[in-house]
Amino acid sequence: MYDDRLEGAEKTLVDLHQYRNGKLVTDAALSWLASLKGNQPFFCWVHLYDPHTPYHAHRDRYGDEYVERPYDAEVRFMDEQVGRLLSFLEAEGKLDRTLVMALGDHGEGLGDHGEATHGNMLYDSTLHVPMICAWPGQADPLRNDDPVSVMSVAPTMLDAAGLPFAVHHGAGSLEPSLRGETVACRELYAETDEPFVTYGWSPLRSVREGPLKYIQTTRP
Repeated sequence: MYDDRLEGAEKTLVDLHQYRNGKLVTDAALSWLASLKGNQPFFCWVHLYDPHTPYHAHRDRYGDEYVERPYDAEVRFMDEQVGRLLSFLEAEGKLDRTLVMALGDHGEGLGDHGEATHGNMLYDSTLHVPMICAWPGQADPLRNDDPVSVMSVAPTMLDAAGLPFAVHHGAGSLEPSLRGETVACRELYAETDEPFVTYGWSPLRSVREGPLKYIQTTRP
C-alpha cells in the first residue's frame, strides 16, 4: 500500500507546497501495520518530514520551550512518532524479529558555512546523516565510524531477509558492520545542482574515500 493522502495537511510558505505532519503519517502507518495478519512478513517505509523547513515550535505540545529553536521541537516531535511505531511493534511481539533502520536523507546547515537549510553546499553538515540499525538478535549496541552510503540501505534489508541483492555503485550490505567488522573502504559520491538551477552558480560534485574528501567547484 502507498499512502500520500494530504487530508489534514497544511500549506507552507516555502514553495507553496503541502506537508502532512508526523502524527498523521504515523497514524496511517500504524493503521496499516495493525491490518497485517499473524506473522505475515512486511516492509514498511515511514517518511517523517517534520525536521525540515519551515520548522514548527509545536506550542500546542511543548508550550514556549522551543519558540527560539523550532528545529529542536521538530526533532523531538519526530522522535515521539518513531517511539509510537516501536511501541506498537513491541506490543505485537514483532519488534524482536524486525530489522529497524532510522536514517536521514540529508542534514541541515543551521548556519554552518553560511547555509541555513540544505541543497547549496556539499559539506558534512548536510551530507553526514544519522543511520541507526536495530538488528534482530543483537543485544549490545555497536558504533561504527566507517563512511558508508544510504545506498546500502536496500542491500542491507535484503540481506537481513535472506534475499539476494546486488552491489550497486559500490554500496553493498552493511550486515558485516552490524556485527562489528570493518567495512571495506568505498568511494562515496554526492552532488547538487541546486546552486546552478536556482542562482546560476557552479554545480557541485564531491567524492569521499576514507578520511579524504574532494569537492569539485570553481574553487576546489
